[in-house]
Amino acid sequence: MSAPDLSALTGLRSGKSTFYPQYRGAAERLERVVHALELISRALVRTVEGPETLICAVAEAARAHLSATWVAFALADGVLPDAGPRRLVLGPDATPFLVDNVEGPPLPDEVVALLDAVRTGAVERRELVEKHHAFVPIVLDGGVAGAIAAWTPDHRVLDTTDRAVLSILASQTAVALQNSALYQRGQLLLERAEQAYREANRAAADLQARNEELEATLKKLAVTQRQLGVAHRNQALDEERHRIARELHDS
Repeated sequence: MSAPDLSALTGLRSGKSTFYPQYRGAAERLERVVHALELISRALVRTVEGPETLICAVAEAARAHLSATWVAFALADGVLPDAGPRRLVLGPDATPFLVDNVEGPPLPDEVVALLDAVRTGAVERRELVEKHHAFVPIVLDGGVAGAIAAWTPDHRVLDTTDRAVLSILASQTAVALQNSALYQRGQLLLERAEQAYREANRAAADLQARNEELEATLKKLAVTQRQLGVAHRNQALDEERHRIARELHDS
């Protein structure tokens, strides 16, 4: 699919006598697009808060824009291993449900089938937007890394504007997930480096203390050696005096 242009987002294509009705429709679409882009920007700036927060924000952005009853987010097995959660669903009450971690409400069959298909990689790199259902793959490095899908109520019919918005959301989500994983990995490496630095400082301080103790011990040993030397010399002098005294006495 080519990159969405202004006409795809707004629906304004003609300059004929139907211009004003088209303009009103375009204005409404443009307002929806601006609101959707605001939701997307709010979601994507949460990259540094971790993949789980980011994914929840992306799913909520899709739900809010489409007024969806169900929104599903899933990543394929083996793709972005540091990203999580791998599968997330927003239900009618907009509460995020982590499929792989906790028990939650029963899911519709079509939601379960889509989650399993994305997880196993059994999906095509093709967007599908029908009246009340949208499926947009998350493409990364030329392959399908996951997908965002939504189901809307009867009064909310999807159109080309929604398709373009979801395409933007999916493409930016792929980049944001990669950046989030890199950021989290960098934070982990930074924490390990700081821990190693603190341990090195403690080891250096301990070594310095031991070195000072060793220097003090050596100084004490030197003093003791000097005292022993003096004592040995005094003892030798005393023994010599006693020997001379004995010889004089014998003489």
